Amino acid sequence: MLRCPHCNRPLFAATERCPSCHKALHLPNAATTLLQRPAFAWPHERHGLTRLLPDWRVVLQVLPSGACLALPDAPRVLLGRGVGEPGEYLVDLDTYNGYKRGVSRRHCELIRENDHLYIVDLGSSNGTSLNGVSLEAHRRYTLADGDKLILGSMHFGISFFKPDTPSSKSSD
Repeated sequence: MLRCPHCNRPLFAATERCPSCHKALHLPNAATTLLQRPAFAWPHERHGLTRLLPDWRVVLQVLPSGACLALPDAPRVLLGRGVGEPGEYLVDLDTYNGYKRGVSRRHCELIRENDHLYIVDLGSSNGTSLNGVSLEAHRRYTLADGDKLILGSMHFGISFFKPDTPSSKSSD
């Protein structure tokens, strides 16, 4: 809950002035989260395959928690906060404190095309980095198995998985 910095009374809605003491408030804009410092990233060299076959799965691992997010098998998946528009797939990162970690509502897009997976930063407030290198907004970059992503200050590992093949069982 927000409190007035002047009279310390609770604020139940974002307003320009405190309803109790009537002093001007300078509250953060709810639509934008700006980090106080840039996210730190260790440089990471790419060692994995960049080829992603159509039936392979993509999993994002939230670091350091280890939570795994299996991405929908769709040509385009948005990473951000909230709910996507009808017909689009948006992975809501608010479950993992996305707002506090500087993830924009529509932060970046993952695109499956021509046996590859690409990432495009959608002009996010706090930026995206790939293996320790900041990405230019609205430019497409190829992802590889094992790459490290940072959205704002939220760290991810990315993995490609070949589908399980049915194991042959012998009947008795």
